[in-house]
Amino acid sequence: YDENGERKDKFSTKPGDAAAKVAYQVQGMAFSPDSTKLAIAQSDSIVFVYKLGADWGEKKSICNKFAQSSGVTSLCWPGRRHQECAFGLVDGKVRLGQLRNNKSATLYEHPDSSAVVSLTSAVRGNAVLSGHLDGSLYFFSFDGNGTQGSSRSTPASRPRSLGASPSWSRGVTTRLSFTMPPATPSSFSTTLGTRTSTSSPRH
Repeated sequence: YDENGERKDKFSTKPGDAAAKVAYQVQGMAFSPDSTKLAIAQSDSIVFVYKLGADWGEKKSICNKFAQSSGVTSLCWPGRRHQECAFGLVDGKVRLGQLRNNKSATLYEHPDSSAVVSLTSAVRGNAVLSGHLDGSLYFFSFDGNGTQGSSRSTPASRPRSLGASPSWSRGVTTRLSFTMPPATPSSFSTTLGTRTSTSSPRH
């Protein structure tokens, strides 16, 4: 759709394994920072990246695919990572799909393998934050210092949807908002503390 809400183009998604004939759901979508690519997260354990082109009507093609050992639940594309998109898995891992070599690496994983239920990136594009089924939040910075932090809410408060303010990744603490199920207009904020770590992507 264009800026006026008029549909300009459409295309169909594809299953991870066409021969298996397994039903799947689209779990998340994210444009690349320059909007020429679109990443699609699917419940059949795969992320496809489609090349859209710069103009309406250009042929759509799959330029990358990242098959996983666990279902993909969420996806984001940090603004400063033009060749990398991040996605969360049912097994609690947050992974990075690397477009240049078509490989994925683990950024971090939940210590109890609690499923990722939401994922967002900082407005500045230099960090990602994941929400997990047990109510915990995990933070990862791409700025070279490997900063991570976590904050655990009550088990009933699952962060199904995350949002970050423009100043989210600037300080030692940050303000976050997330929605609790069942889906209602209400939301609340929590402060996330950080700690220094030497974490880096693992292949």
